Amino acid sequence: MLHATSSRLLVRWQNAGKFQLDSHRKRLAQVPALCGQTDRLLLKDRRQSHSAASSRQSQPEDTEPPVSAYIHLPFCKRRCYYCDFPVSVVGSKPQQPGIQQGMQDYIKTLCTEIEATVKLPGPPLQTIFFGGGTPTLVPPSLLQQVLSVLSDKYGIAKDAEISVESDPGTFDANRLEEYMSLGVNRFSMGVQCFQQNLLELCGRSHDLDDVYQAIGDIHQAGVLNWSLDLISGLPQLTSKDWQQSLQSAIDAKPTHISVYDLQVSVVPADMSTFIVQAPCIISQPQLHFDAHHHVQVEAKTPFARWYEPGSHPLPTDEATADMYRAASSLLQKAGYEHYEISNYAKPGYR
Repeated sequence: MLHATSSRLLVRWQNAGKFQLDSHRKRLAQVPALCGQTDRLLLKDRRQSHSAASSRQSQPEDTEPPVSAYIHLPFCKRRCYYCDFPVSVVGSKPQQPGIQQGMQDYIKTLCTEIEATVKLPGPPLQTIFFGGGTPTLVPPSLLQQVLSVLSDKYGIAKDAEISVESDPGTFDANRLEEYMSLGVNRFSMGVQCFQQNLLELCGRSHDLDDVYQAIGDIHQAGVLNWSLDLISGLPQLTSKDWQQSLQSAIDAKPTHISVYDLQVSVVPADMSTFIVQAPCIISQPQLHFDAHHHVQVEAKTPFARWYEPGSHPLPTDEATADMYRAASSLLQKAGYEHYEISNYAKPGYR
């Protein structure tokens, strides 16, 4: 049973892939996991509980109305070994009644939170992003409820970009078509690599067959705008493997490719503007590091317990930099614009 508080959901869009949470932030609240799971669901930057909603009638003068919304759907089949995101593990059979009930309860609380948020005068939402977790585990009928509440509360622009994150093995062409019938017009799929042994090493819930099936389903459903994620710097990842993953990603013909590095670049607080936030990981903002920089694997993850950054089987800093350079070179030659540190897009799809 999810308690009455949920994540602060409405955000202002800064750049593609970057979000800045609105004002009145509450730091780090732990909420019991959904569906009876033993792990904890950690929801960051949440608003005050609904019981305090009546005290939030006044807004700072400089508060801007949101033009975008990020909706966190925390359900995952399993937790990847590198991930420290707030997720709720539902296992390999998310269709079980208890799991489905937990999803319904979460969506109900989510919609209540949206309805309780003070609306500021402004234009309709231009961007909606369903992140996670693995949002494609959530039935389209539940996403429809969220979209309906957002539309009633804030309005949704006719040409709004509505994105849904996904993992291979959690959807087929028919499910994609159902999402698209609701107005979803962009999907972002976390492939991470094209080597079966590395997928297993990372604790991913999908295998290589699932990856190619998912790519086929995307094309079969007629999805025109979709992104594919890769991770460099994985344990045992070789230069040959990385080149193969990059080429396989290009061959899949996504309109956007994100390339993240497993190892986090940590910089002093006064240099924090160089950090680029990304799902589960943070990309290295520079190719070489001085005395003010060091790298680490996300804390409190299995990878953090098993591996020492920069030491075998993780690649060295220079090897990771080579992977970054290889990605930039190969993807740009394939017609992708390198518009942010970790992001590449076909013209018109930033």
